[in-house]
Amino acid sequence: MSIRSRLSALPPDHLLVQASKFLGTGIIAALLDYMLYVGLVALFAWSPTVSKGAGLLVGTTFSYVLNVRWTFQADSNPRIFGRFWFVTLTGGALSVVAVHVLVGIGIDYRLAGLLAVGGAAVFNFTLHRLWTFNAPANAAQTTSEEPS
Repeated sequence: MSIRSRLSALPPDHLLVQASKFLGTGIIAALLDYMLYVGLVALFAWSPTVSKGAGLLVGTTFSYVLNVRWTFQADSNPRIFGRFWFVTLTGGALSVVAVHVLVGIGIDYRLAGLLAVGGAAVFNFTLHRLWTFNAPANAAQTTSEEPS
């Protein structure tokens, strides 16, 4: 039995299913970010800094949409949107700090970058699964009982 068929047999909110979808979404979003970054510099002579900002914005927005609709199958709302950006930006900041610390203790910058990306991905997935997309069990229930 293939990995794909094993994953498709699991419920959509299973950890392995969501982690696989999150990883796939992240890879596609990173490629979109990078292609836009390179394209804006090469084709339109934008500055690398502005191009990277545009790529990050587009890639992260794409990631948000795909994670809401596909990975976590949630309804988009301002709370989820705000939490998603908060977690993503916090993960990004932590990866910058991790690179600074790792390079500072003598780890090659390339390995430090890979470790930081991996750490940020685990951080982001965990917080998105437990906080961003985790609605309280009673949030959908309303207490419409009237006192007798």
